[in-house]
Amino acid sequence: MVNQVRPRDLSADDLAAARAGTLDRGRIEADLGTAGLEVSPALVDALLREARDHAERRALEDEQRRVVADLGRPTYELPRLAGGVDLGGLYELAGLLREQGMA
Repeated sequence: MVNQVRPRDLSADDLAAARAGTLDRGRIEADLGTAGLEVSPALVDALLREARDHAERRALEDEQRRVVADLGRPTYELPRLAGGVDLGGLYELAGLLREQGMA
């Protein structure tokens, strides 16, 4: 069972750029402005740190996924639920396990 898997919202190239600290700051600032947000250096710095942390965690997950795959055993993945686990979340997780063939 692989628990609290992060979403795969970023391309491999964007993840690599986030890890390397080479995401396009100007593009991020422009996108934030287009979304109607007030752009500040502190906000962009915080988002870049979050992106790097996310990319590092995804790299670790991918590495561990390969280790588990080499064991030759069935594996099932459960996503990280941003809002925590409540009854609805439990049903969501149960449905995902069923979709993956666990039940």
